[in-house]
Amino acid sequence: MQGAIQKCYQEGDLRPLQTSSAPLSRCYRGNELTSHFQPIYSIAHRCAVGYEGLVRAHRRDGTALSPAELFALPSTSGEMLQLDRLCRALHMENFAHQNTEQQWLFLNLNSQLLISEQPDSGFTRRMLEENAIPAHRIVIEVLENQIQDLGRLKGFIDHLRALGCLIAVDDFGAGSSNFDRIWQLEPDIVKIDRQLVLRAAESSRVGKMLGGIIDLLHGAGSQVVLEGIETEQQAMLAIAANADMVQGYYFAKPEPRIANRPGDRERFNHLLKLRKTQRTQLHYAKDLYTQALEYQFRRAAQQYRLSQDFSASCNQLLQEPNTLRCYLLDESGEQVHSGITPRHIGGDSGRRFAPLQHYRNASWSHRPYHYLALESPGQTQISQPYLSITDSRLCITLSQAIDLGNRLSVFCCDFLCPEE
Repeated sequence: MQGAIQKCYQEGDLRPLQTSSAPLSRCYRGNELTSHFQPIYSIAHRCAVGYEGLVRAHRRDGTALSPAELFALPSTSGEMLQLDRLCRALHMENFAHQNTEQQWLFLNLNSQLLISEQPDSGFTRRMLEENAIPAHRIVIEVLENQIQDLGRLKGFIDHLRALGCLIAVDDFGAGSSNFDRIWQLEPDIVKIDRQLVLRAAESSRVGKMLGGIIDLLHGAGSQVVLEGIETEQQAMLAIAANADMVQGYYFAKPEPRIANRPGDRERFNHLLKLRKTQRTQLHYAKDLYTQALEYQFRRAAQQYRLSQDFSASCNQLLQEPNTLRCYLLDESGEQVHSGITPRHIGGDSGRRFAPLQHYRNASWSHRPYHYLALESPGQTQISQPYLSITDSRLCITLSQAIDLGNRLSVFCCDFLCPEE
């Protein structure tokens, strides 16, 4: 061996253990290291667009050595750097010997070693040259929350970008991850930690948050991978949250050889068909829900137009179990009535959000349910779901501008969002 890998052998007493017919392996302190590759799938393309290189280690007696045990062997940062480089070199060499087209190779970089990994050392450049792999096919994964010196991390990322490599932030959402570093590092890809996926599977609220996080990452210019997908339910969550790519045992386990998987396309067809059915059912349920509410709301608005008795007009609406509150706005958007809350709404919420429930001086002119109603008097408007400021519940608002002869009044009613 020449160049970068040979340099590792000299520094770390690393000897090759390879045959021409088997995937390449390396020896580290008496343990045999091999490469496994786990596919990363594009949901839209329904096929693998990249592979993450993962190290597997075995002792001389054939028993497995876990990655945690392997990376506990080095006693100094220099030794850790040698092992880290050896793994990256091994993965790249095995990847180069396999039948791939334009797919990426994802390589994990121990971000804590950036003090030792000087950008001008040329290690990555030599690996690319020796294996004849274009830099744009390499995705370097870093854990941004491991580094306190953001300037050093950004400098190293800039160096890798100058080579032509892509940058991925791994395990986002774990530990002290934050969006500020995402905006500063500008990664090409962000891999979301599987714990977020697990929590989203247990809570619809976290599921909405997951979709919001992905929207923010897209806004920052990053593609998003959801890691650790192990069930059909989790795969469906990834699709519903608008993730770009997925990775996990549900789709494929890591294997030493990269091979075509003829069932992949059919599996994604199945998932996408399920999602389409899910959306249809959800929309149908929402339509039934809002149609029933709209019928009651129109009756109440008509009664108010005729009687101008707000409290009496709301009586039937207040019997609905999903009604949160009824209130009136004037043409300028100011609330002209304290509002009426049904009896089934507990008092604890009112106490907790009391500072936000004073109607005097409150103006809702910036809300679509106000200005859209004014644009089309007599027509009922149905808002998109939003978080109510007065009790922090996800709700929808039905509104209608009513001509009272000498003025317009906007009749409003908030209802629990049908998704809750």
